[in-house]
Amino acid sequence: MTHWKKLFTYDYLSAEEFDGKDVTLTIKKIEIKEMFNGKTKEENPVLYFEQTDKGIVLNRVNAKSIARLLGTPDTDKWIGGEVTFFP
Repeated sequence: MTHWKKLFTYDYLSAEEFDGKDVTLTIKKIEIKEMFNGKTKEENPVLYFEQTDKGIVLNRVNAKSIARLLGTPDTDKWIGGEVTFFP
């Protein structure tokens, strides 16, 4: 059975794309993107990876977790670091 989200194209990664498996990705870059949240435009950090063109929009909790995992709050030093996603 195919999850309904797989029927559409998205710019950002979602848990459904991992097919229930843990996935480790290598950070390639971080960009600030302007996004529309339904009411206003806001800028959000987006993390991109070597293994895919899709990124993940970071929230404060994700960013804090990655900083702890990689041992630094300096996002420039995150490049080349690996993060594992558990769907």
